Amino acid sequence: MNTNRLNDIVNPYPERYADNTGFDGSGGRSGITYDYDNERNKWVIEGIHDSFINYGAFPEIGTVINSGGPITDNDNSITLEDAMAYTAIYPQNATVIKLEQPKNLSEAITQFDFSPLSRASMITELQQVYQFVTQSPSANSLLTVSELALYKEDSEELNYLRLPAIKYQSSQNRTIKIRKSFESNISTILSIIGFSATSINGFGFSYPTSTKRCPNPAIGTITFIFY
Repeated sequence: MNTNRLNDIVNPYPERYADNTGFDGSGGRSGITYDYDNERNKWVIEGIHDSFINYGAFPEIGTVINSGGPITDNDNSITLEDAMAYTAIYPQNATVIKLEQPKNLSEAITQFDFSPLSRASMITELQQVYQFVTQSPSANSLLTVSELALYKEDSEELNYLRLPAIKYQSSQNRTIKIRKSFESNISTILSIIGFSATSINGFGFSYPTSTKRCPNPAIGTITFIFY
């Protein structure tokens, strides 16, 4: 099964998740009050997804992202609300967990982290989303027609494959700008998987093509094509 397709499935009802987005909460998912149509928020959600899909890891919650596009100095960090909104619209990819203590004791937000899901948990989440969608009066317009949904794999129902998988179709210019916004986060990810920071030349513009083993076991080996 194409895991990448599963990663791109979008939950049409992120508002069904309504966990507490305050620092006194326990993390989880929440899309109930998040404005997914806000340009700044769309930029951040796309950046989080790009980090996970193309670099194999999530950015740190609470870290600063570079100003650019709709990002200004007043809203230039990945908030807990951003993280939980991402996991509400892509619940199969991760949830937000609360650590025993903050990584930085002076910053409460660093007590929260993305926690990627195993393949089994991913499918469980997708099945739950599918069941919820099928109860909606708009179900027919939200589900796709897929021959894969008629088959079974290891006795596992595949109806959830009818959920819409939507890849970002952003222009190269927008993608480059988003990656420059997330430069510090992606640089950290690259160093974890074996790229030397000194090899990063003109971030977002000049990189070699390379294949690396991704730290997320659900993704495995991935090929980086940087531009």
